Amino acid sequence: MTADCCTGDREGGGQRQKDSIYGDLWMVAAACLYAISNVAQEAMLKDMDTSCSEWLAGVGLSAAMLTAIQTFLLGKTQLDDTDWDSKV
Repeated sequence: MTADCCTGDREGGGQRQKDSIYGDLWMVAAACLYAISNVAQEAMLKDMDTSCSEWLAGVGLSAAMLTAIQTFLLGKTQLDDTDWDSKV
């Protein structure tokens, strides 16, 4: 956000400035949600009776399944268009 002000990207107004402000707000919201996620994970890990390795394995398995589903739903056309030969 500071870089936009220092380089003069916010000058001129109009749609570009409006989009820049929305982008800055999304960035702040994402950082807050990431912080909340980290704190919640630490709290859950301290309160649970499972070991750290079991918890990490569960998180990793969940993330792998979510990524596979997301790839299938959003990247199916790119996967179909890829030439899958030994040179890839």
